[in-house]
Amino acid sequence: MKVTEQLVSAVQAQAVEKVASPEVFLAGQTVVVNPLTSYHDSLIGLMEKQHEQDVLPLQIQRLLGATTESLIDAVARGVFPYTVVDSHLVAIESTYRDDFTVVGELPGEREIAWAVRTGQSELLNRLNAFLKKHNRDLFFNVTYNKYFKERKRIVRHQGQRLRSTDELSPFDPIVRKYTESTDRDWRMVVAQMYQESQFNPEARSFAGAQGLMQVLPRTGQQLGIQDLYDPDNGIRAGVSYLGWLDQRFPQNLPLEQKIYFILAAYNAGHGHVRDARNLAQHLELDPDQWFGHVEEAMLLLSQPEYYRKSRFGYVRGREPVNYVREIRDRYIGYLGVERHQAYSSVE
Repeated sequence: MKVTEQLVSAVQAQAVEKVASPEVFLAGQTVVVNPLTSYHDSLIGLMEKQHEQDVLPLQIQRLLGATTESLIDAVARGVFPYTVVDSHLVAIESTYRDDFTVVGELPGEREIAWAVRTGQSELLNRLNAFLKKHNRDLFFNVTYNKYFKERKRIVRHQGQRLRSTDELSPFDPIVRKYTESTDRDWRMVVAQMYQESQFNPEARSFAGAQGLMQVLPRTGQQLGIQDLYDPDNGIRAGVSYLGWLDQRFPQNLPLEQKIYFILAAYNAGHGHVRDARNLAQHLELDPDQWFGHVEEAMLLLSQPEYYRKSRFGYVRGREPVNYVREIRDRYIGYLGVERHQAYSSVE
């Protein structure tokens, strides 16, 4: 299958014509991509063309681990201006949403392929035989039409699925109650709650953390809250602890960044996050940016040459890094659910 890499933005108030020269159109613009994708390499090539043409280079925002769908969601919400998506993925996404638009294509076509390890000749031969057998046959066409062509069926199925999820969790009213007087998005708290307990109010960790937000009993006592297995108490304790952590960080940190530091501190402890910020600054990274900066320093704090020089010592850095990323991606997904529900109600 041959595809093109398409430049995607949020739907504008006025229709935008596709650009003929992406290197000129993207001069000085920011494009967000996962650095471990072909999109990143293509943007590097585009920057080289910009240099040759004496054009102001684009800026690449790298989000390691981000999925294509989550980046489309972020662009649609206005978090980033542009991202790059393969044309076949654009086709799939376009079957059930209309909050993004294609504004241009990067030069050239790409071929989608499976890759196997060197030496796995048997697997390679089986894959090639499968492709040769099914390329453009009945099975191929039925499957292709199922995912790329039948827009009405997909939209109808999506609407039915989303109508069964009017709430993100059984505890949405409680979360809303305790976040309405804060600057915290209740949906982010729900995303975190799922990460902590999978919405099980009886959850208990090996370390003794309890309830929906997995708060330690001693933390609950410090907050004046007991019986953390009670959903109301557990959520109140979790939101209160988030507020306490909020006060541990500089108040001039942008809210959209501070929330990630707070989440990391909830998981690993405020001291380790402080160490990671200090290390990031020492490494000439941005101590006020979590993704791609402080998270990289956090990963290093599991290595002796780094944690021995830190105040709070060793931390399994991979845990808070994954914790923050998974909550962020789930939160973006929740925003998408609400958007699809709005589309369904209009239809």
